[in-house]
Amino acid sequence: VVMNYKNGEVLTQQSFPNFDPQNITASVKEDAQKPFYNRAVQGLYAPGSTFKVVTAESALENYQDATTMAFYCDGQLQVGSQVITDAGTELLAGKITQHGQLNLLRAFQVSCNNTFAQLALKLGDAKLRKTAETFGFNDNFLFRDLVVENSSYPTANRTDREIAWTGAGQSALVATPMHMCMIAAGVANGGVMMEPRMLKEAVAQNGTVRAAFAEKVYRRVMPAQNADLLKEYMRAVVTGGTGTSAAISGVKVCGKTGSAELDNQENTNAWFIGFLDEPDAPYAIAIVVEDAGGGGSVAAPLARQIFQWLLGK
Repeated sequence: VVMNYKNGEVLTQQSFPNFDPQNITASVKEDAQKPFYNRAVQGLYAPGSTFKVVTAESALENYQDATTMAFYCDGQLQVGSQVITDAGTELLAGKITQHGQLNLLRAFQVSCNNTFAQLALKLGDAKLRKTAETFGFNDNFLFRDLVVENSSYPTANRTDREIAWTGAGQSALVATPMHMCMIAAGVANGGVMMEPRMLKEAVAQNGTVRAAFAEKVYRRVMPAQNADLLKEYMRAVVTGGTGTSAAISGVKVCGKTGSAELDNQENTNAWFIGFLDEPDAPYAIAIVVEDAGGGGSVAAPLARQIFQWLLGK
């Protein structure tokens, strides 16, 4: 999904595999990969670390000292009977990813699961859910131009283990690519999330314009000063964190990577959400590559290619 974060204009929503509407064969109808399924607005995926945008905002809105809080990651956070680890950890092989001492910015930049699990437990389920619902989780997305499947923040089985994993973007949390693009766009647009729009204009046979593009605010999701901070955090992800493969020389690219799977899914989905912090190119993006691996290695390079195309590079 690519959208203009200033006015909500959806430039494209692509779902693969797709189909040729003028040549629908039996094999297309029977394709197990469901080419008729519009993953951009119907696909519900665990957002993984892209949800850390929401967790970070919840910390910023609930704690005045959120930016200076000190966290420590030794690679293993025991929550009940569950050990929460970071990407790259293989406990049986003795390989443990450790980030050591870090603040919120650094934790966001390196996508530290332990820190965001700690944050979720500190916040508690009610505060984190309130922030998520401000961003649109558990809302009915009945927009004028398109219907988007509802993203869900879980309300049942809220054990410490589930709350901790929710802070890191897992648990029973699900979201669509369209919604995650809206979240990135909300950060880029100073905390104001626009309604996604598809209609440019409707023209009658006699040439009369019956309907024209009209932007509409969906809601304010955070104060402008918090959006500015998160913009810095997302910029740091691309300049020196997990999203460096999305970087473009001389261009302010901001983003957040994610790698996540639903229960019983063998391989992780690769995520990237982000935007161009450029006045002449106000574009936000969300990419999901199913069963593909890491967001930094798979989705971020795709974002870079799309941003380069948008910039005429």
